[in-house]
Amino acid sequence: MVLLSKTASHELKALKRLYRTAFPRAERKPFGLICRQARRGRMELLTLRGGNGELLGLAVTMLHGEFVLLDYFAVDPSARGGGIGSEALRLLLERYAGKRFFLEIERLGLPDTPPEQEKLRERRKAFYLRNGMQAPGLYACILGQQMELLTADGQPVTEEEYRAVYRSGAGRTAALLIRPRIVE
Repeated sequence: MVLLSKTASHELKALKRLYRTAFPRAERKPFGLICRQARRGRMELLTLRGGNGELLGLAVTMLHGEFVLLDYFAVDPSARGGGIGSEALRLLLERYAGKRFFLEIERLGLPDTPPEQEKLRERRKAFYLRNGMQAPGLYACILGQQMELLTADGQPVTEEEYRAVYRSGAGRTAALLIRPRIVE
């Protein structure tokens, strides 16, 4: 069983550790920014727990009107392979039912991607597609990284909507530094 809830202050240290190990430095926003925006209601920092209360993972979402961007999603390496990620994603989709839920994954097929990274990216995309996300053929660039956008409803997100989510979720200054944009 997986439970999803807002993060309590005593869990922040463990979540920060997981966040730092799960995501490459080039893709991480400052953890303090995430906590600050969560306190302001512009992001949600969510904890995934097992039935005994053990930490299984984290989810960070950016919120803007009808839009929800799953900004970060990680399952603790010791808990992978048991369907926890699938169950957690289902809970996220339930939590944000009625919203335009979308996420970013690393773009496949880029020429300088090492083969082992490409396989990891392929597995990640297959996981999301298997769990109900759809690929409307939309690509973006954030922090100089090429990404593909997957949506729960299969509808594309416009550049204006995409940027608005970042301005609201991460804040105007961070959005200027991140420079989110839709690309071909």
